[in-house]
Amino acid sequence: MLAALASDPDIMRYIGKGPETREEVTQGVERAIRRWHEQGMSWWAVLDRHDERVIGRCCLQHVRDLPEVEVGCAFTRQHWGRGLASEAVRAALDHGFRVLGLQTVVALTHPDNAPSRRMLERCGFMLEATIPLRGKQLNLYRIAAQTWAECSTGLLASRQTGVGTT
Repeated sequence: MLAALASDPDIMRYIGKGPETREEVTQGVERAIRRWHEQGMSWWAVLDRHDERVIGRCCLQHVRDLPEVEVGCAFTRQHWGRGLASEAVRAALDHGFRVLGLQTVVALTHPDNAPSRRMLERCGFMLEATIPLRGKQLNLYRIAAQTWAECSTGLLASRQTGVGTT
C-alpha cells in the first residue's frame, strides 16, 4: 500500500520530487528504519482503525538542508477530507514535544497546497516564510512547544475566539 500511495501523482504532487518507484519506496522504508534506530524519529505507517490497512504515512524527521525537525504526512485519496491528516500531525507533535522534548517543529508545504496549509493552521502552525528548498518555493510553517501546549489544552482556541480568557 505504501508503494501505491507513493506512486500516485495526485498524492505526491507536492511531496518530495513527486511519484516514487517501488524501488524508491523500498529504499525509503530502509532509511526510515535506520532513522528510527539512529534518531528516534522518522516516517511511520498510518493504519485504518477498523481493518488495520495502511491508509497513509506521517513523520517527524530532520530536514535536509535546514537545522529543523519537520512533520509531514500523506494519505490515500479516499481518505482525504476526513480530518486524518490533522489527527496524524497532532499525534506526531504530541510525540515530538512530550516524548522527544523538541522545542519547535516545522512543516513545509507548497504554496498551492491549500488543504495542507489550512490543516497546519488548524493545528496551531504559523506561516513564517516562503523559502527556496528542494528546487521549489515552499511555505515554512513553525509551531513551538509552548504553542502546542496551549493548543492541546484548548487555550489557543479560546484566545482566538476571546472565550474563556482572563
